[in-house]
Amino acid sequence: MKPLLKKVAIAATVSCALSSQAFAGASANIGVMSDYVWRGMTQNDGDVALMGGFDYEMDNGLYVGTWAANADNDGDQVEVDFYAGFAKELAGGFGYDIGVVAYLYPSATDLDFTEAYVNASYGPVEIGVASTVSADDKSIEGDIYTHLTLSKDMGPLGVSATAGNYDFDAGGDQQNYQLAASYEIPEGFGELTGAIDWLSTDAGDDSRASLTWSKGFDF
Repeated sequence: MKPLLKKVAIAATVSCALSSQAFAGASANIGVMSDYVWRGMTQNDGDVALMGGFDYEMDNGLYVGTWAANADNDGDQVEVDFYAGFAKELAGGFGYDIGVVAYLYPSATDLDFTEAYVNASYGPVEIGVASTVSADDKSIEGDIYTHLTLSKDMGPLGVSATAGNYDFDAGGDQQNYQLAASYEIPEGFGELTGAIDWLSTDAGDDSRASLTWSKGFDF
């Protein structure tokens, strides 16, 4: 997924399970999204998307994982992500997450790209920066995305607010904002996340609402 499944492995999103897990070992996740929205942009033309992933984290904080979803922008039919990194939570509540993620589109051409990212958190606050370090489309190399997220857990409920900025190396930028709320369904039936996203670009503004069901499995 894209950074924040985290997230949202949703991601942030939906965050992409790029954040530190609370345990060492293997885990998997599945889910359904009414609209796959990443950094304010729909990745599936507003249609329903299925997703799933697998992660492995070591006791020392190293982790690797993969995540996939159907995506239909520009004619591609599936997105497959591979990521690896190092995440730690230190005494006092400070945490950090450093890694790299490759976004691959096997049935499309000239869409694959790779980002390096650094996230830092303290209590309810997370800030992060991601840079496109390589891409089939060379014009997007050097693009930088920064975000700030505030989150609060209240038992089975969770809320978050995110503001992000895309600084394009070729010139220009765009902003995205998200408000999200999640509910942990009793008896282990997963989690529901509702989100409203706003996107501001030179071409105009756009807003989207989405609902995601996800469930994780530990091994």
